[in-house]
Amino acid sequence: MHPRLRVAALATLAIAALTALATAPAAHAAWSPARTLADPAAENLAAAGNAQRAEVFAWRVTTKRFLRLPAQTGFASYVRAKVRLPSGALGASRILSSTREIVANPAVALDAAGNTTVVWSQAGSHVRIMGAYRRNGGGFGKPFEIGRTSAFISSRPAIAVAPNDAAVIAWNGGGRMQVARRPAGRCRANTAGLARGCFGRPQFFVRGADQAVATTPGGTAFVVWAATVRRAGAVHTALRLTIAPPGGLFGPARPIPSPGDVSQPALALGAHGTAIIAWRGSLPAGGEQNADATIFAAVRNGNGVLAGPQPVSLLPGSNPQVRVNGQGEAILAWDQRNPTPQNPDGPEVATSLRGAASGAFAAPVTISPAGIAAGSASLAVDATGSAILVYTASLLDPGLPGGGILAVSHRRPPGGVFGPPQSLPAQFSGAFVFAAGALVSAASGGSEGRTGLSDYVP
Repeated sequence: MHPRLRVAALATLAIAALTALATAPAAHAAWSPARTLADPAAENLAAAGNAQRAEVFAWRVTTKRFLRLPAQTGFASYVRAKVRLPSGALGASRILSSTREIVANPAVALDAAGNTTVVWSQAGSHVRIMGAYRRNGGGFGKPFEIGRTSAFISSRPAIAVAPNDAAVIAWNGGGRMQVARRPAGRCRANTAGLARGCFGRPQFFVRGADQAVATTPGGTAFVVWAATVRRAGAVHTALRLTIAPPGGLFGPARPIPSPGDVSQPALALGAHGTAIIAWRGSLPAGGEQNADATIFAAVRNGNGVLAGPQPVSLLPGSNPQVRVNGQGEAILAWDQRNPTPQNPDGPEVATSLRGAASGAFAAPVTISPAGIAAGSASLAVDATGSAILVYTASLLDPGLPGGGILAVSHRRPPGGVFGPPQSLPAQFSGAFVFAAGALVSAASGGSEGRTGLSDYVP
């Protein structure tokens, strides 16, 4: 979650509108009442769901025990996970990792049958990329090592799972980008306790970070990242894409052209192997590349023909997210800054749409109400093709629920436009949203001790 967004002055109408949202009767709310999901110490909450309404959650818990380990120094931490059954019942949370080391970056995935994979970074004698697997109806098996890295926090393993349980995971290996695959059914064959678990040996690619992964229903895997390259004797970042057919190895890393440097790539897959890639432009690598910059997008069709890059928004932006619905529409959302007299810092949330038959994204539209500070956009698409966008709206009035910070959502039906804002329960000062087929859920968690779960009720 971004730091709290503040503004010097707020428009009266915006305050009234969001105050009404915060105090609306539950019967008219678009979101169910919040349920307690995890303990107040939960950090780095991750979640996933499937079309059968099963869900899985994982998070980090940090203790007060200080450790000096060969690979890392800090407070001991561990990974917990919890499963939500299609009936809606929440299971008990389970510790997955060692409690005598330091962990980071939990990520989760769920296949169509409800089999669950959780991955994370774990520092002890080495920094290892770890995984744990749960067969539907059972418990989590013994954690296993997938690979290693010379990075820790920045390793950030990303995982995607096909409906048949074939999986891909990518992580920043420090010296190289590393990618590993799991064939369908490998973990279900009871090999989860073996070395490297049920994933194959990693493939190595050019150094980079900010990796994003996705799979088609048939198991074709895509990985995109911001690769570190040298041009004219200087270090820069450039987009690279690699693709693996079902059961096969990844091909060479192919460039995705972009003017200038790149960061924060996002990836979504459409029909027939179409890949939608969005990213933030960036200054040359060296630390300052995290400044807000132009948002770009490109489309690669199943024949490998690339359209773009297209500058979707010239305003300084960050946090691009892209999703594709079953109708073939691509929805893009991001945070940006657009200063106005009422909102000098200008933080807002914008969206753009690429129609199923379109070649380019449409002109951006600011979705957050004028006169407030908005950010931390999170986007999901459900089985009907509806898109749900959630973001944080910051108000100055400390008397409002959440100390003046609300989580706000908008819904867009397929072929339509985003509707008016709806507030999440008052406990949600910040949230991220994810789709589980017919169900859309929002989860909150972080350093403020608010951990909850709410479902969208159309």
